[in-house]
Amino acid sequence: MFDSRNTYNHDEDRTALSAEEVRAAVRQSIDGSTTAFGNLYRHFVARIYRYVLLQTRNRMNAEDITEDVFVKAFQSIQKCRGREDTFSAWLYRIAHNATIDHFRAEKRQQTLNRSLPTGEPVAREDSDILLDYNDTLRAISDLPPHYRQLLLLKFVDGMDNAEIAQIMGKSAGNLRVMQMRAIRELRQRYDEGTP
Repeated sequence: MFDSRNTYNHDEDRTALSAEEVRAAVRQSIDGSTTAFGNLYRHFVARIYRYVLLQTRNRMNAEDITEDVFVKAFQSIQKCRGREDTFSAWLYRIAHNATIDHFRAEKRQQTLNRSLPTGEPVAREDSDILLDYNDTLRAISDLPPHYRQLLLLKFVDGMDNAEIAQIMGKSAGNLRVMQMRAIRELRQRYDEGTP
């Protein structure tokens, strides 16, 4: 089971791989190396967990989804053959889809139960992640999902437009337009006093 207390740490550089090391680890993973996939896991797990946590705002759900992301990635790593340079975008795309699936399932469950889930408070060890991004989350929480995803990837995860375009399945031009609209809508909400 995924354990954020042991996996997430603020010193992500300890498990950081260079771009070439990531490509090599992907190639080795495709060839069946579980050690290489473990290196990829350690390199990306905190980022994927943070990405999912910021969307779900629930530690247990974020852990479950993150675990599911890496299981799916491991099971389908063969799809990355010849695409080693885009592994990060591919992984985030899996995380995005898994998060969407979670919300769909949660919505179906709410409909069946006819009540809202009580949720679980965020654990103390994860609270610093959310505190750092609390203002950002508050400001973007009411934006449409595609704007919210774009802004999280761009300004919270610090990804460049090429990576975001791959994750979201958009062209670079379409992404720039979407980013301008998202920022304009965010600015408009601030001007109206309702971030």
